[in-house]
Amino acid sequence: MNSASMLPRLAAILLATAALLHGKTIGLAPDGKFEIDEVFGDFWIDTINFHDPGLPPVRLEEYPWPGDYQISPDSKWILRIQKSGSGENIGFLYQVEPSGRVSQIVGFDDSLWAISDAHSRLKKTALYHTGITSAEWSNDSHFLTITLRGSNAEKSGDGIECRISYDVSTHTFTHLE
Repeated sequence: MNSASMLPRLAAILLATAALLHGKTIGLAPDGKFEIDEVFGDFWIDTINFHDPGLPPVRLEEYPWPGDYQISPDSKWILRIQKSGSGENIGFLYQVEPSGRVSQIVGFDDSLWAISDAHSRLKKTALYHTGITSAEWSNDSHFLTITLRGSNAEKSGDGIECRISYDVSTHTFTHLE
């Protein structure tokens, strides 16, 4: 193969590499003030990029798997559902302030499971394939409703499903029937 015939192939490889390094947008704030971009290196690197040039980007914790993001209708909250192992995921909740500061609600996933354990016949320690299976923001962005699921490690086909509401104003969790 001569160098002239390799040029189109080399150009295609370079374009594909540039696209991978540049990343892709995986979440866009409803008000258009920021987007969440991911780039794959040794791990998935997710960054909140603000459209206001005066606000610096915020890089989130890296994971070996891509995350799934749900942004509240008012763009002040981000739920990250992050694969953490085989059939497992964990939830992170971030608050986005107008100043560009992004803070994580510490212990969010553990608090969800504490509510589940208090109301379910099976506790998280007896489950596998655990995690958030669905999440929905209220139209006013004050409530996040999450469904947790887990499979019984002792009995195939058995498990739990627990619906929980989180109030972002009071930072309280409520078990839903």
